[in-house]
Amino acid sequence: MIPRWVLSLFLSLLKPFCNFEKVVEWQRMEAVKRAYAEIILNTAAESAARILASERKAMGLQRSLATTKQDAVDMMLRLKSLMDSKINEAETRNLLHARRIQELIV
Repeated sequence: MIPRWVLSLFLSLLKPFCNFEKVVEWQRMEAVKRAYAEIILNTAAESAARILASERKAMGLQRSLATTKQDAVDMMLRLKSLMDSKINEAETRNLLHARRIQELIV
């Protein structure tokens, strides 16, 4: 282990040749820059994950909407078919009633 006084003497001799305060300050600034970069990177990754989740949700809602629309069209076609058959039955009944009335008149 190097005695403290030897280390301080060595540093004092090197001081004119090298500015340790600037080196320390530069290291601190680099650490701050790295920390900010990491924060920005994490924020960007978080935002990207949220965007992807929103896009997946939107795609699911679009599929659901398409399915609901198709179900509605199918239901309306069944209703139209049912109404057409009821109309045909009513027309047939009316024709039969009209024939009976004609037969009774004749």
